[in-house]
Amino acid sequence: MRDFFDNWARFFGYDYWAWGSFADMLGALGTAGAFFFGFWLLARDSAEKRRKDADAFITDTTFVIRPVEQTRHMFLDVSNVGEHTITGAAVYEWAEGGPNAVQVLGEYVNFRWRFPPGHAEQKSIKVNRNSGETKLLIEFVDATGRKWFRSLDTGRYMSRRQYNKTYWGTCWGLEPDRAKIRQKAGKLAFQPATKEDEARIVNPSDKDARVADHKTNPTVGPESE
Repeated sequence: MRDFFDNWARFFGYDYWAWGSFADMLGALGTAGAFFFGFWLLARDSAEKRRKDADAFITDTTFVIRPVEQTRHMFLDVSNVGEHTITGAAVYEWAEGGPNAVQVLGEYVNFRWRFPPGHAEQKSIKVNRNSGETKLLIEFVDATGRKWFRSLDTGRYMSRRQYNKTYWGTCWGLEPDRAKIRQKAGKLAFQPATKEDEARIVNPSDKDARVADHKTNPTVGPESE
């Protein structure tokens, strides 16, 4: 083993590999360990700060089977106990050709769906699968503009790669060509809002104004309705 390291030392122009004392090696390992531990603490604190608003957006689910009606429902309790408004909160279910919008959450204000601090809602969502297999997902945006994906089956967050791979079927979780995938499945390029969500828009004419605004400002599009 010593000859192996000595050969590497000669390759870089040294006579031999200087091992040093056992105390030196322990000191080096301790320094490296302290560095990586400090880096891990810093990364953990940074992640907790990023998740502050997301964690304050609480979702609680209850799965109910009604044998007489032969239906399955998921009762969803949503509340924002944080200090900032959550936007674009919506529930999606897995489907061929991309996820389908099931329920938009919050209040429709100034062309956007907003979920202000202190606001709470209860929704009943009809599902076709058993508990733990519904493949329901809630998507929302925090005050910093960061988009979050949370599984309603497990309550855990999903990375964008996991979301892309699970709900859009892309290889390695790469960003999907959503319009192409939906077109292949015979769906609209933009996911429309449900009839119930359309009725919750305060001024129906706002929808026409939003579509007109989309022509000049692509970041404001019908797909988020």
